[in-house]
Amino acid sequence: MKKSILIITLFLLALTAGTTLAQAPKGKEYIVQADDWLSTIAEKEYGDPLAYPAIMAATNAKAAEDESFTVIDDPSLIEAGQKLWIPAEATLMAEGVSSTPFVPGPPEIIACPDFITASPVYAAEVEGQTYECGLVEVPENYAAPDGRTLELLYIRLFSPAESPAADPLLYLSGGPGGSAVREASNPVLYANMQLVRQSRDVVFYDQRGTGLSAPLNCGAVQAGIGAAIELLPDKAEDIQAGEKGPKAQLFNVALCAQIYTAIGVDLAQYNSIASTKDMASLMTALGYEQYNLYGTSYGTKLAQVALRETPDRIRSAVMDGTSPVSQPQVANSAIEKNEQYVRIFAQCAADAACNAAYPNLPDRFTALLNQLQDNPIALDKPIIPGEAMTLIAWSSDPIDQIDIPFLRNLIVYNGVASYHEHKELSIVDKTPRLILALEEGDTETVRAIFDGIGPLPAGVKAEVAQQVPDESAIIPDNDYIAPTIETLLAEAQQVPAVASPSSPEQQWVALTVNDLATRLQSGEEQTEVIRDMMELAALPAKGRDPQLLIDYANEYLPEEMAAQANALAEAMTPADVRATMWHLDEVADAMRFKPELQPGYHEEVTYAVNCAEDVTLRPASVVDEAIAAATYPQFAEFDGEAYKFFETACSYFPKTVVPPSFIEPVVSDIPVLLIQGDLDTNTPPSQARDVESHLTNATYVPFNTEGHVVAAGTATCPGTIAAQFLNDSTADLDTSCTDEFVITFELP
Repeated sequence: MKKSILIITLFLLALTAGTTLAQAPKGKEYIVQADDWLSTIAEKEYGDPLAYPAIMAATNAKAAEDESFTVIDDPSLIEAGQKLWIPAEATLMAEGVSSTPFVPGPPEIIACPDFITASPVYAAEVEGQTYECGLVEVPENYAAPDGRTLELLYIRLFSPAESPAADPLLYLSGGPGGSAVREASNPVLYANMQLVRQSRDVVFYDQRGTGLSAPLNCGAVQAGIGAAIELLPDKAEDIQAGEKGPKAQLFNVALCAQIYTAIGVDLAQYNSIASTKDMASLMTALGYEQYNLYGTSYGTKLAQVALRETPDRIRSAVMDGTSPVSQPQVANSAIEKNEQYVRIFAQCAADAACNAAYPNLPDRFTALLNQLQDNPIALDKPIIPGEAMTLIAWSSDPIDQIDIPFLRNLIVYNGVASYHEHKELSIVDKTPRLILALEEGDTETVRAIFDGIGPLPAGVKAEVAQQVPDESAIIPDNDYIAPTIETLLAEAQQVPAVASPSSPEQQWVALTVNDLATRLQSGEEQTEVIRDMMELAALPAKGRDPQLLIDYANEYLPEEMAAQANALAEAMTPADVRATMWHLDEVADAMRFKPELQPGYHEEVTYAVNCAEDVTLRPASVVDEAIAAATYPQFAEFDGEAYKFFETACSYFPKTVVPPSFIEPVVSDIPVLLIQGDLDTNTPPSQARDVESHLTNATYVPFNTEGHVVAAGTATCPGTIAAQFLNDSTADLDTSCTDEFVITFELP
């Protein structure tokens, strides 16, 4: 019989389970000192800060026997003088918790995913000869290596050199939540990495929970919320209120956290410290002792943590679009885009002709913003956004006034439409001219600037949403269910018929998806179908056991169809099971709260990391402090009050204990190259300069026309400089290729 209550329903009804305290294990007393944190105690006692849950559980068990011990409700809150119980190492080992360093086994070489092999980027490559894909198994919790495990997916590009350097380059994706393996098919990034590859291997890997490394995909959650609205009409108004405005995304992510916790995922283990252990395990499994890092965006933060956590393994690091460990990145996201105007004006001031034509731009712009706050400039004839504008920063609605939101969108546009790569699209060179026109009320020039944006280059077109055939049209019960129904029906049109020649993976997915689509088309309650779809979408996070497929079929498919599905599952190889789970993850991708996100990007990891390492370590006041310190605070996108939504979402994640020292600047003498787009809106230049100030062996290289992550946007200058640095970090770098990255400003 099918389950009658969704996990989502349980969450919305706020049902909680009591905790049964076990008998306290053998151990010793410990009195909390002034600077203690559970994770620092765990590191001191066991050599692993992530072993702190064992101390918490043992102390609570001891408190049930002896009132003099502290009851720990929140692992992030312990005070000097409290009495804890530290379980003996032998006890930990008996319970599966180990202080012995994890030693990974050899990698499992597998067929690369289709998005790699079908990419034009790899047309001249030979799988198994010039590159390979594989998996390395690591524990979800390094303190309990015999517990749940994760498969980390990697792609290794072999160097063509006769004697490659012994230390490869490991690429770290941003987010947190991005898929590095998918980024390996980005033609611009690939071209830059090719230059590095001439002397050493290059490895891309999906961090835990991202891409295809045990992905945490929240795709079906929004539909689950829609189902809950139908199942709980008395709570529908409250649920819908949580789905409006800035709360919506947080509501989805928080709910997803509850679901993954319920199926056995330990979200406390998805953080940068655990990822540095993964990196070390991966490189050990691949046969490398030391390695170099190339981090982008959040990947630069992960690189900083690696410099601190595993300094003996890191030979050097390149950071492209640097995010400081020491800064409140979630709070900064409210205002950091404003720095782009600061940089544009600085570049104009450094250009004699621009400075003469547009003197004192910073003060003039402040005056203009103050004016626009109260009196937007009306346009007698609206600006009709072209395809470049709508793809990057604006909606397709006509623009009938110039206001603060308009100039905020311009920041986003200038950060993406590279002046160096696409002058026909860029208007960063016209930004000072735009300000002058707005000051003079010259709306004709304003309109001409935007009407002059060229068409998108061939191959750079906005994707058109897939249309569901008329015969499959279903009217969703509500807007939250709609995306899942559309995706499900579209997928049913794509998968092959069960009888057609296909792999076991394709046939199994065809059976299950077509069954769900048929049920919808026959008029079955949508909440019933959505519930089963959610169970299907959650399978990839549960592991790679074919029994998972069998259990799903037995519970959710008709008897005859279940027998077919089970025969397929029983005949599957481990590779077939893995392919099935990957296929289901792709289906869930299309149902995400933000379908525009890159494939393989998983927001659950974004929040797991940011909650553990940022939001829970800082008060909401950091937002207002960041806004007050900004040059142009008028561009603030949210305030301290709105920040509380992040805090609420984080409250549904496990209390990962990251020591307060985590947010201290990383100090290191390991060679670091900082590549920085001067127009970067996600990690502006001041943040890279902050990181640089704490590194004693760092080199800063700006690209004046570029935005976020230079190596993903322009080839081949960043790759040329990175390759030089990696080959000899002590030599003077030839950065002359950056000379062409200069803005020639339009004059009146």
